[in-house]
Amino acid sequence: MTRQDHTTIRDEGLIPVEGGNVWYKIHGADKTATPILCLHGGPGFPSYYLEPLKALATERPVILYDQLGCGRSDRPDDDSLWTLDRFVQELHEVKNALQLDRFHLFGHSWGSMIVAEYLAGTTEGISTVTFAGPILSIETYLATVNKLKLGLPEATRNTLVEHEGDRSFFATDYQEAYEAFMKAHWCRISPFPDEIQRSFQEFNSEIFQTMWGQVEFFCTGNLVGFDRTDILVDLHMPVLYTCGRYDITTPENVATYACMTEDSTLAIFEKSGHMTMNEEPELYTSTLSKFLNRQESSD
Repeated sequence: MTRQDHTTIRDEGLIPVEGGNVWYKIHGADKTATPILCLHGGPGFPSYYLEPLKALATERPVILYDQLGCGRSDRPDDDSLWTLDRFVQELHEVKNALQLDRFHLFGHSWGSMIVAEYLAGTTEGISTVTFAGPILSIETYLATVNKLKLGLPEATRNTLVEHEGDRSFFATDYQEAYEAFMKAHWCRISPFPDEIQRSFQEFNSEIFQTMWGQVEFFCTGNLVGFDRTDILVDLHMPVLYTCGRYDITTPENVATYACMTEDSTLAIFEKSGHMTMNEEPELYTSTLSKFLNRQESSD
């Protein structure tokens, strides 16, 4: 049984956590296969963009939730809430409220950081883990994105470097150059898909600035120094790593993480940047489905 008593759980609702309530929705709640619990990126970027994962709901429950402070969840005005430890505790509270005793765990980007920190405390009940575009070491990530910056056209690169010298991140030409970087490595579809645009509309920049900073190239928030690569050798369940060929997390880095993991699978999406599930949705969900089903058939 995947949920202890799934008749008592509403398909959509709010879960009380420290600081307020978080919204969740279970797609395919009538399915009996092991559920997959999905954590979105950010921090502060809600789960709308993960909607392509709903395609898996023909096979299993797909659980999406907006972390506190963004999307359809409460937006408390309290910067003390924006810490990794509290978001990890929030994951515990969501898992307990939904009475999940066996589940697959999926984390994209910032969500992979929450998942990694959660796994450092417990792996109980987790059937598989998916690290999508994972950021498991801030030091490695910053070195990577700043190296990718060097591959931009000279004028674009020079504009970024010039303004970063005096931290004038909101200058118009800096924003245009930054957008060029994001279109090359974050999402290569223009205009952005509707589900990404809706996530931007309900993005909470205060969370991002508190935890990360102003732009991708520098971490000045409370996540500085984060590194959970130490847990990878101790993960004794199947782990899927995914990233795009042009991803800000880079196939090279993600392959290194996969090599550190005993039972790992690496999937690289050749037409994608960081938003693989939006840029190649059918291939992405098919790849994830095969991974999950393969594990369940071997149990």
